[in-house]
Amino acid sequence: MARAAKRIPYVVDIQSDLLRHYGRRLVMPLANEGELPERDPILNPSFTVEDRPVVLLPLDAATVPTDVLGEPVGSLLDDGDRIIGALDRVVMRS
Repeated sequence: MARAAKRIPYVVDIQSDLLRHYGRRLVMPLANEGELPERDPILNPSFTVEDRPVVLLPLDAATVPTDVLGEPVGSLLDDGDRIIGALDRVVMRS
């Protein structure tokens, strides 16, 4: 588990708050930028979280119980279009 936390230090919660009563959240991992040397910039956009460059891994999206999530360390709300674009790349024909 510690090895995975070093490779994937964060997740981004992408689930609508309308579904908060389920006790689970849909998240996408944010891996350290160096973990994905070749990437599609639409599928794997990069962000900075706590001064750390990270890359979105939408193919590894999963639901997790809310009680395993820590406190938020930031927000990617302003980057919502890029996150939705990555998700669209996964689920839509293009």
